[in-house]
Amino acid sequence: MGSVIYWCEFPETVNWGSLQELLERLDYKIIIYVPCKSMPQYVWWKQELKKTCPNIKEANVWPILEKDEGYWFSGFTEIYNIDKLDEFNGEKMKIDLEMPIPNYNYSLLGMARYALKYLFRKAPNTNYLENKILNMNKESDIIVNEFPFPKFILKRWGCYIEPRKGIRKNIMCYPTLFTRCYAKHAMKKAVRENKDVSVSIGLIGHGILRTEPVYKSIRQLEEDILMAKKLGVKNIAVYSIDSIMSKEDPEPWLRAAREFSQA
Repeated sequence: MGSVIYWCEFPETVNWGSLQELLERLDYKIIIYVPCKSMPQYVWWKQELKKTCPNIKEANVWPILEKDEGYWFSGFTEIYNIDKLDEFNGEKMKIDLEMPIPNYNYSLLGMARYALKYLFRKAPNTNYLENKILNMNKESDIIVNEFPFPKFILKRWGCYIEPRKGIRKNIMCYPTLFTRCYAKHAMKKAVRENKDVSVSIGLIGHGILRTEPVYKSIRQLEEDILMAKKLGVKNIAVYSIDSIMSKEDPEPWLRAAREFSQA
């Protein structure tokens, strides 16, 4: 049996009462990660979800920054923004290690140009971010979220942390963002290097850039989940519970994701 967690990038868009009814009907309890810019915001969401959707057995935190601060964390993040992670010390969290959010809409060509812009730049605050995460690891349960790019590039950008006790690795193997062939290669490599790795499946709906490519049908999700199983992936993260709930009929999408944990 595998484990499934759900990212939730836009919690304000979800009808949590409807999700609770669906989860009850499916006899299903889930774990989600909610993006928050402050601890008070996270406390509010935990209380709200406990009240409106008790079948969410864990609502963990996904620290984010303002978009003009980069949104995600990397070695290019300013030190005073890296220090904002301290507020969540001791919590179960996902730390997104990605380059600062670009100021234009998603396209493969645009993202390639963006990556090339930084390819030979060494991030100034890589060591500071790494030490911050390692120190937080003493009290926190952390998932570090990384792209399936060469390690030497990720290290230059401050977007790589070695897994260890208390730090789990999630690789963003989204077939809609890359190609299915590349996603398959990335999953194989991730499992070969770390049998307990988690991989992200999706995207079911658009992310913060709002123009990312997404699944055209539920069959694509089912095929990618089957691919992950065949490659020996034990844990998946689905993007996202909010995009599932935006579907006209979310139940088949949730059932498809749940199948991974029942195999």
